[in-house]
Amino acid sequence: MTEHDPLGPHGPDDKAALTRALRRIYAAPAEDGYWRALQARILARVAGEPAPGDGWWLPLARWARVGALAAAAALLIAGVTLWREREAREQYALETVLLQANAPHAQLTAAAGATPDGDAVLRYVLTP
Repeated sequence: MTEHDPLGPHGPDDKAALTRALRRIYAAPAEDGYWRALQARILARVAGEPAPGDGWWLPLARWARVGALAAAAALLIAGVTLWREREAREQYALETVLLQANAPHAQLTAAAGATPDGDAVLRYVLTP
């Protein structure tokens, strides 16, 4: 085993070139203005003053209207779905009662649209 593990295709020299490139990319800025602005931001934060554009809620506030519209659409879709499901359940219950093999005469008369007369109700009550 060698002291330096080869990292790239050219061994330790490639590793040194990579290190130099990364140091150039991540080097601290040389201009004095950057450090003064950084100091001002740090002191403003310590003093409790909000820095411009510092609110974490600002990106969320831009999406508030879109979120409200999406929530309203979701509620509307859920309401329509529940309403249609209730209608389907009621229709199924009605068809189950009316299409029985021994459906009472009053029920069949009511299903046909005619109003049941007193004799139909009496037959319904007296039929075993």
